[in-house]
Amino acid sequence: MKKFEWRTGYISTKVVAQVVGEFLESLPEIKPDIVVEKAKESDNPLHPLFEWNDSIAGHKYRLGQASEIIRAVVIVEHEKPEFINQNAFVKVQEVKTYKPIDTITTDDFEFIRRAAYNELQSFIRKYSRIKGLESAVNILNEAIQLLSTETQKAS
Repeated sequence: MKKFEWRTGYISTKVVAQVVGEFLESLPEIKPDIVVEKAKESDNPLHPLFEWNDSIAGHKYRLGQASEIIRAVVIVEHEKPEFINQNAFVKVQEVKTYKPIDTITTDDFEFIRRAAYNELQSFIRKYSRIKGLESAVNILNEAIQLLSTETQKAS
C-alpha cells in the first residue's frame, strides 16, 4: 500500500494526506473541476479542505485550491530515501489533468518532459547572469541535454 503524506510546507490539520491520496487515486480522472465537484458533498473526505462560503471564495478559487491539494500529496517510500517526497500525482496535459505517478504513459511522459525542459529553460534565463549560480546553470544545461537525449531515444 502506498503511503501518502503532505509535501513539506503544506499544512492541513483538517484531513490526513493518506485519505486524500487514496480518494484521488480512486477517481477515474484527476482534474481540479472534478475534485471540487466531488468535494461539494459534505460527507466527502476532501470537503473540509475547501472554502465553501461564496462570499469569501468562488468556483475559480476552489479550482485553485483543488490544484494545490493535488500537488501537495506526496508518496513516501521509507526504503528509498531518494524518493521521500516524490509527487504522488503529476500534471499530464495542458488542461490540468493529473495522474498517479505510477500510471503515466509514453504520451504523458512527453508532456512532462516538455514541461521540465521549459521550466529548466526559464530558470536558466532568469538566473544565468547571477554571479555565484554559474555552476547550477551549467548543471541545468546538462540536464536539458539529457532531456533532449531521452526524447531522441524514445522516438
